[in-house]
Amino acid sequence: MLRASFHPRHLTSALRQYRRNVPLLPVVVCIALGLAIGVSPASRAGAGVDDIQPRDGHWLALMQFRSVSGCSATLRREIEADAEDEVLYSKPLTFSTPLDLNHLNATWEIDIDWTRTSPNRWEGVMTEVERTLFGKVTTVTALKTRVISEGLIDQKAVATITFPPRIARQIGTAEPCVVHADITHRRR
Repeated sequence: MLRASFHPRHLTSALRQYRRNVPLLPVVVCIALGLAIGVSPASRAGAGVDDIQPRDGHWLALMQFRSVSGCSATLRREIEADAEDEVLYSKPLTFSTPLDLNHLNATWEIDIDWTRTSPNRWEGVMTEVERTLFGKVTTVTALKTRVISEGLIDQKAVATITFPPRIARQIGTAEPCVVHADITHRRR
């Protein structure tokens, strides 16, 4: 289960604090990735004959930041300094048979339309818009999911965070921030 600090309603207060010289970008990035990546295996068409069926049981998801691009150098350094492995959830999961990752959206508290691209592989995109006092912060997260075994699911996530002009000026960037992360889901 995601921690309360990753809920989007906290973003507005975080943006207000930024005006008091509190680093904002790490807060925004963590919120965006934490919500978007929470867990995400799914499939629009459902699993095929060749697909691996994950086993029900207790699962743990760990997110690892890989890189940050775009933004200003200062913001990249702040994000990288705060980028540490993050446990997204540790809880029992029940998988539908055959596997349909869309079935898990409610359990994982996300809203992604998954498309099965080949056996054991899915892709999905989620867009979140957070209204703030300074305008809209938009995060588009693209996820590629691969079921490796009955107890291992791997994901690659790319979150692109676009800031309204006023915030972009304050944080010194003209480009969106792009954050790459890996998520590993393991059955315990």
